[in-house]
Amino acid sequence: MLSDRFAQLTGAGVIERHHSSAWPPQVRYVLTDRGRELLPVQHSMWVWGTRQPDATPCG
Repeated sequence: MLSDRFAQLTGAGVIERHHSSAWPPQVRYVLTDRGRELLPVQHSMWVWGTRQPDATPCG
């Protein structure tokens, strides 16, 4: 499920997948410029969530 989500975000140009040829193989995902444009939106959603009376802290 997580790999499917990463594939969708990669396809949408929100993240890029980088892999190393080292042992053991490693994969990392980084935000693209397009993905960084979403940071203010994500922050606003986080702020909104923390102001809800039934909010459960996550993070």
